[in-house]
Amino acid sequence: MIRILHKVKDLEKEMEYPYSSVGTDNYSLKEIYRPIVVETSQASAGNFPKSIKEHFWIRPGENDGDSWYSCGQLTNGNYFFYSASCDYTGFDCQGGMNLWVSSSWETLVHYGMGSTLYRLYLQQTQDESKSTQNVLCCSCKKDPGTMPDPFTETCGRLCEHCYSVLKKKEEARRYKKKK
Repeated sequence: MIRILHKVKDLEKEMEYPYSSVGTDNYSLKEIYRPIVVETSQASAGNFPKSIKEHFWIRPGENDGDSWYSCGQLTNGNYFFYSASCDYTGFDCQGGMNLWVSSSWETLVHYGMGSTLYRLYLQQTQDESKSTQNVLCCSCKKDPGTMPDPFTETCGRLCEHCYSVLKKKEEARRYKKKK
């Protein structure tokens, strides 16, 4: 289940500054793109950020302060998670950017966002009338019941069965790469 921050359109202007540095010498797509190791082929970022179809969440940042974060969907159907930070002088001196792209929202959340930012995303996009505890398994769509710790082992939305299947597939792929 993808959650969208209700005021995300109001925050899109906050991303103009970090997005304007994407594609410059220090921040080419090749430099900021971070592969997701569990994917068999790397998802395309298109002409990021011009290829953004929709933002789901934006967390504004500031120079020499909090980082900028955004996630959403690209025009080619892939999902993205972007982070950027810089010192007080701006991106041309000391800064950093990262862009993760995946064809699967769940994979992006687990391998791109990580547990801390996923929790922040959930907290900031949570609809007060719904509880985050009643989320169905993202794979089989059943009640997850008792799961492993949701943020240390999975994206938090896989039931035990689907988690074990995913883990076995990942181990098999790693074994093939070693050969």
